[in-house]
Amino acid sequence: MARLILILLLLCPALAQKVPCKTDLVPGGELAVNTPSDVLVDARGRIFLLYGREGGAELLDAAGRSLMKLETGETEPRATRFRVHALWTGSGAPPSLLASQDGPEGAVWVLTPSDDNLKATRLRGAPEPISDQAVLAREGDRYYVLDNATNPPRLWIFSTSGAFVARGSCPGLARVRKMALDRNHNLYALVDAGLVVYNRLGSKRYTLPGARAFSVNREDRLVAAGGEWLRKFDLSGNLLAEGRPPQGATQPEAMSLTADGSMFVYYAGGLLARFDARAELEDESNFNPGSSPAGYGLDSQGRLFTWDNGAEQLIMRAPSGKVINRAGYVPGGFSPDKLVNPTDATLAPDGKIWVGEAGGCRLHRYHPERGWLEPIAVGIRGGAARAEPLQIKSDHRGELLMLVAPAGRRGNLFIQRRDSSGKLLGQKDLGPIGPGAVVKLAVQPSGESYLYRSDTSPRPSLERFDSRGNRIGFVGGKDPNFTLSKGVATGIFLKPEEDLVAYKGGLIIPTGGQLIYLDSELKIYKVLALSHHRSATGARVTLDFGGACLADGVLYVTDMSNQCVHKIMLR
Repeated sequence: MARLILILLLLCPALAQKVPCKTDLVPGGELAVNTPSDVLVDARGRIFLLYGREGGAELLDAAGRSLMKLETGETEPRATRFRVHALWTGSGAPPSLLASQDGPEGAVWVLTPSDDNLKATRLRGAPEPISDQAVLAREGDRYYVLDNATNPPRLWIFSTSGAFVARGSCPGLARVRKMALDRNHNLYALVDAGLVVYNRLGSKRYTLPGARAFSVNREDRLVAAGGEWLRKFDLSGNLLAEGRPPQGATQPEAMSLTADGSMFVYYAGGLLARFDARAELEDESNFNPGSSPAGYGLDSQGRLFTWDNGAEQLIMRAPSGKVINRAGYVPGGFSPDKLVNPTDATLAPDGKIWVGEAGGCRLHRYHPERGWLEPIAVGIRGGAARAEPLQIKSDHRGELLMLVAPAGRRGNLFIQRRDSSGKLLGQKDLGPIGPGAVVKLAVQPSGESYLYRSDTSPRPSLERFDSRGNRIGFVGGKDPNFTLSKGVATGIFLKPEEDLVAYKGGLIIPTGGQLIYLDSELKIYKVLALSHHRSATGARVTLDFGGACLADGVLYVTDMSNQCVHKIMLR
């Protein structure tokens, strides 16, 4: 990657009308081989360049010497597909899925939700394969896997990091459908005949004939449901409460116990019922969550979990049936020093550089002292597990504002706020994103933001929001004011690489070799056009702006045709 020249553009004094301004090139050196699509300048004068077309990046010192290079990654991440066999929900830990991938390894993966995506933990060290007929449970810092394919069923124990701990067998058991352990390591196994309870030494304690669903919590309570009854016990098997299902209820599929002693039961066909601590019916709702190859699970808040095989997502529904989250697996195993179709970059107040990667649906972070950190998977809360970060901006607090859309841009555009570590804090649906749409963000030091969209009809639009996200200004769309000429029905159409730059309470938009100035009311008050000029070799040069940034009163603008950066002194 050849070193980049900085081209100095000396602007004439600011004028209120559109005027040509001649510029000069600083002679010397060769132009870069790669095409800069975005530029950042930090407090030390170092220049970070993003190469969107080639998929790389480079960090230069203030004199233009290369300090770090980042090469292109794969053109597309390899798909990772899991087949899920068992679902566990319980007290004190997130839902867990036992899964396998294609190949001879068997069910050796546990998937758990983590920041709106699924984290995959590989179960390592088992001396024999685990079949897809296994069921899963968790207690404390251990996973328990019971394999129905062996006779008697074999019990495998792993740490939550996936390391093999021990194994045993469960004589007298067969075709276990669900399993759980309490904090005293008693084992609860749901079989065709009902619920069987064993102590930690493997001796049978008691059975509950006819049970079809059950749950154990860490407050030493057991609840179970059959076709005609539901009961609450202490862990010694003493009955505490008994009730009957709602009229029309069929087979119980899942059950849970809340902190106040009330119970939720999900019945086949789509009925979710809540019972109070005395097992009397309080409320019910009907909805169809669809079939789940791993079965159904309820947590202590009555939220229903299912696995969608087609979408490869763990779906969480409120007791009303409304989908409140979808979590799928996003590959995180690609090297953190590779970029796949990078889209945008921003500089945080702590000096950290954030880079959006559409190809891998990830955020990359470059730390000034520690180098490249682990990438962060990007998804949409309650929606697509894999989403492309299209634009990233950092505010004065170090929080990120991001525009994201589902992978392939099929679906709606969202604006997300994330903290300084990349954790999703909240999001807002901005409606469908048009094919080939260009969307842009700018953020003022005050927290106000601007949103540009080219897919509003019949012309692009620009919106202004206060620090709380309330819209306080709008131009464009059917409004002819967002044009360079009031008499021409042409909007300001930005290229995917061009930027909005916050400036003195308003904006500068470098586009098409011009600088367009807007005030805080979104009115264009000045346009500076940079004229064609000749390079040191005598060749004519046409400006082709890409990304831009503002640092210490200097506007840095990438030039994609000439493979350089312009340094513009603002007056």
